[in-house]
Amino acid sequence: MNSLPKKVSVVYWNKWIIAEIGAMVCEVLGHLGYSVLPVDPNKPADPDADVLLLLGDCLHFESFLKNYSRSAKTQRVVLWQVDPLPPPGIFGEIEKNGLRFVKYYLFAMNRSRRLRSVLKKGLSFLAGNVCNYGAVDTEDYYQAVRRYFWLKANIPAGLIDDIYVSTIPKQKSLESMGISSRFVPFGNHPFFGSRVLGIERDIDVLFFGAAKLRRKIKLARLKRELKKKGIKYVFTKGVFGKDRELLLNRSKLSLNLVNQPWDFPGMRFQFYMSCGSAVISERLADTDPYVPGMHYASSDINNLADTIELYSKDDNKRNGLVRAADELISRHTLESSLLKISERF
Repeated sequence: MNSLPKKVSVVYWNKWIIAEIGAMVCEVLGHLGYSVLPVDPNKPADPDADVLLLLGDCLHFESFLKNYSRSAKTQRVVLWQVDPLPPPGIFGEIEKNGLRFVKYYLFAMNRSRRLRSVLKKGLSFLAGNVCNYGAVDTEDYYQAVRRYFWLKANIPAGLIDDIYVSTIPKQKSLESMGISSRFVPFGNHPFFGSRVLGIERDIDVLFFGAAKLRRKIKLARLKRELKKKGIKYVFTKGVFGKDRELLLNRSKLSLNLVNQPWDFPGMRFQFYMSCGSAVISERLADTDPYVPGMHYASSDINNLADTIELYSKDDNKRNGLVRAADELISRHTLESSLLKISERF
């Protein structure tokens, strides 16, 4: 590693899970020997910092970079993007129609709820029909398109020196935009959970998370199929901290269904695997470092109920996934991720 800078400012939104992620990153960088200062993106940059690490969603840094003077810049500015970008195959349509939708949507933001709804449905149409992704929540797709325009505006301006992404699909998305990035997945940390001894795994399969449009449709069908098979399931949301950890320790299997089918929510796997719950996922592309069939089981979404039934009843198959996942997350840590990123500090 290069000689350590005196100070790293970690800039992140201090709300919801990103606040916990930011605290993890600050803690690990501190252990690596850096002087770390967390910074709210609504506050000005620390002029004494050697590095500004922008963590999370690039949209959180809109006002931050507007107030940031590149002419007096001595810091290195690094973005670690963890929120989804649009699917690579849709950029022609975004350039053609997406900008209009975004501009009109911003105009309608505080004026007309009905117009806002129509414009967001237009963005969803681009994802669902142009790229054949089916039902996609309009808000999710709207935010992904906004990230596209934010990156298109800020990368050429020279405000960001390095971009890291947490999944391969994000890297491919940026490549199709002509923007280079480095793939560094978000590694494991004790925050994600651990085994709790003495708890019976009395839940066959668990899903937790917001059931937006796409998930809501898939979960409703899956519930009916699992009920017919006599599979005990728990589908819930709003579970955090120790309550989440205890629930995962009761679950033989954890289900991964995505809101954006072109990307991969890697941190969800960390929650599941850290607590010893085997992961069952709809089939996704580019889930590196997690290998389907080794670290988790996957199937077409129409066959998920059969896959859940198989792994809930076959202890050997399920435990094989858990052992392989344990080995992976023991070496794929947040510290190893930040060591890669800090090479560029």
